[in-house]
Amino acid sequence: ALLAAVVLLPQGCFARTSDAGELYCGKENCYQLLGLTRDASGADIKKAFRKLALQWHPDKNKSPAAPAKFRSISRANEVLSDDKLRRAYNYFLDHPEDRYTHYYQYYDAVYAPETPIWAVILGVLTFLSSLQYINQRWRYASMMRAIKYQPQFKRRVNELVEAEVAALKGKVSRAERDVLKDRMETQVLESEVEVAGGGFSKASLSSLLLVRTVLLPMTISVSLYGVARWTWRFRVKGEEYGEEERIY
Repeated sequence: ALLAAVVLLPQGCFARTSDAGELYCGKENCYQLLGLTRDASGADIKKAFRKLALQWHPDKNKSPAAPAKFRSISRANEVLSDDKLRRAYNYFLDHPEDRYTHYYQYYDAVYAPETPIWAVILGVLTFLSSLQYINQRWRYASMMRAIKYQPQFKRRVNELVEAEVAALKGKVSRAERDVLKDRMETQVLESEVEVAGGGFSKASLSSLLLVRTVLLPMTISVSLYGVARWTWRFRVKGEEYGEEERIY
């Protein structure tokens, strides 16, 4: 009895899944429901559906069969007015025995996103890279503002300002002194201040996720070439390590 159950279970499953027509218009033909042939155009489908909908809509037709008939023609219109779903249905009509392909094509037509997957990935990477770039600029600007309040920084800027004022023999107005101070602050930040730690470095396009993803194939190729070259030189040929190789 146990063996019979094991054998009969798959057969029962296949029996339930074999009628892929239920995915479309059940046992009826979607084209015949609308009174069309397979070469009907999109305009023909809309015209036929409007005509039948006016005839069978339950609000206009009080026949007991009207609701079921209206649902059938509505479903036929849904199937045939969607190009991707219509192609899947046409394949079903031509190859009714290929049930696994029917299910795949149906769910692909109904649930697959309209936007190509590459466009979705590109959009996500672009969005994340934008946030990354904004964050880099904000962190760098915050660090620069913090440095400007450091006593050593202020002292160095004042030294440079006084040196410039002395070179001009003290003929500097207050406004000119402020401009000179701003210029010296920028000079010190760019030439004398070194920020330790990658988290506070200046924003760089090369560090963005989108750029690194685009360059990933080249990065992998360069790495593989380096490994192959190292293996060939020092393991296969048995060359002695040079100074750079020893440091590495």
